Amino acid sequence: MLARVLALLMLAAVPAAADPIVCAPPPGHRLAVTGVPGWDSLNVRAGPGTGYRVLGTVGPNADHLVATGRVGFLSQLCRVACDQYRAGVPGFADIVERDCRARSQIWYELRTPGGMTGWSSARYLNVRPPAPRPPGIIVPPHPGGDRPIVSPPDPGGNGDRPVIDPPRPGPGDSVLRFACENGERLTVTLRLQGNEAVVRLRDGRSFTLRRMPGPEEINYATPAHGGMALEGDRGGVRWSGPGSHGSTRCFGAA
Repeated sequence: MLARVLALLMLAAVPAAADPIVCAPPPGHRLAVTGVPGWDSLNVRAGPGTGYRVLGTVGPNADHLVATGRVGFLSQLCRVACDQYRAGVPGFADIVERDCRARSQIWYELRTPGGMTGWSSARYLNVRPPAPRPPGIIVPPHPGGDRPIVSPPDPGGNGDRPVIDPPRPGPGDSVLRFACENGERLTVTLRLQGNEAVVRLRDGRSFTLRRMPGPEEINYATPAHGGMALEGDRGGVRWSGPGSHGSTRCFGAA
């Protein structure tokens, strides 16, 4: 069915001058607000979609927002269209621009100069190269990637499940798997760069935790979602998940 819909869209498509980068802005690229009236502002939300709460706003001329490398698609069709477009398959450029980006079906996670991290519609963002860095500063390669995961349903109630592209493990990163007593299964990526851990749950949700002081091999936490924590070592950890009122023991798994 999806292939048939894409074929029909391709027949209706006309050549477009879009850039495949709109489907996956690399981490560190700048995002500039566009198409927002001078008296208005662009919402930055807690997730990809208008059903998520507003964390803050940025002005209509903001041009120093930074892409994190995570992209959310509000429809499976748009994710597939972007995959085909980035692979160089003819006919998908206009589908991406007309049926996905222009209809706010693609969302970018971004960081503001003030340190806020959230999501905004790609419809109102132009992708630009990273800001030049002063001479002498060496920037390590970012472990970007495009392996999709699926987030929980949009709280807006439209029945769609946003598909999010997270950065995948890079050189030097460690990927650990744990099976928990409460039935949860964790996939934990320990970032060599940035002192952070990305915890993915069995339902596809993904959370970033920061390294905490202490002697433990694994000691990460975040105040988000009521507070989350991961403590222990590669053999086993205690996991306090989103919205939980306690922790559960988890053991190393293949």
